Amino acid sequence: MFDKLVAENGLSGWSDGDAGRAAVIGGRPSRAVPKAARLNEASLRTTLLRELTALLNTTNLHAVQDLSSVPEVMTSTLNYGLGDLSGTLLTRNGVQTRARDMREAITRFEPRIERGTLEVEPAEEASRPNSISFIIRGDVAAAVQAMPVEIRTDVDVDTGAAFFEGQ
Repeated sequence: MFDKLVAENGLSGWSDGDAGRAAVIGGRPSRAVPKAARLNEASLRTTLLRELTALLNTTNLHAVQDLSSVPEVMTSTLNYGLGDLSGTLLTRNGVQTRARDMREAITRFEPRIERGTLEVEPAEEASRPNSISFIIRGDVAAAVQAMPVEIRTDVDVDTGAAFFEGQ
């Protein structure tokens, strides 16, 4: 939806000529998508990757404030993102918990991935030093037919930043 809103507004990094190049939005590089009127598989994947990058790099409200007295906020967009990872001791159980938290956040805030097909699991080996890798799999329901996706993300243990392959 965001792509459709900005496609014709002349924002730097969002025109057809900028497709595939990085635009800086909110201090973070984002990939421009070809004209949204002709949203194809490649542009859908690019948009999905950009949205997952934003989601997994945002610390949610629950990380800084107790929301037990307002359970509705726990499932609302006010609590967009994940709990803070930095400074957390990551045991095998901690890594599994992080994978579950990532799955819950994606289920809640990325409706294009079908719930029943979504899997988030730790990878055998990290591709970056001092990080933990996760594999995100699922089918994108927003496509004409179900489009399977598999995305690898590396989460930096010190900062909690999520990095995706290709960034």
